[in-house]
Amino acid sequence: MRLVRGCVHAARMISTDSRTFHGNRHGDGDGRGMQASLLVVAEALFSDERGAPPKEALAQVTQDAVRLLSAASARARLLFRLSLFAVVWFAPLFVRKAPGLRRLPLSERVAALSAMEETPTGAALVLALKAVLCVLYYEQTDKLLAIGGEAPCVPGGRKRFPMAVMPPATGANAEGGVA
Repeated sequence: MRLVRGCVHAARMISTDSRTFHGNRHGDGDGRGMQASLLVVAEALFSDERGAPPKEALAQVTQDAVRLLSAASARARLLFRLSLFAVVWFAPLFVRKAPGLRRLPLSERVAALSAMEETPTGAALVLALKAVLCVLYYEQTDKLLAIGGEAPCVPGGRKRFPMAVMPPATGANAEGGVA
């Protein structure tokens, strides 16, 4: 019975219909199913020796990812969903555990994603998710500063991008000639 429910959930999760895009079993489009799967992957991806990042930061990333994907093309959504489905269901097999990344404790999820990323096919799937989640996670200023990044450039603010200063043209070059 559990296998049948899992297959039904997978079929709904992969659907590109706008009502069921977010993976919600009820089809009301609030993104709970996809966010739950993304949360499991993001928690493992951004954890360190101290544990997982704060739930608020991960919730923000997963909400942003769902919003981003809702604006993407149907093909992009389908490919992302297939990658997410494959990672969530097959990554545990790489550490000899039963399918379902959500069932594993954090340390085993990290090991499963790392092991899956070591294979050519698994790397493509994991890195697709990683790319989207990392861009969204490190858009948060505090996360960016924590890894040694610089504060974002805000026009009119303290920090600006350096402007290239061109030396004045002299001689024949000023009139378009060749030196």
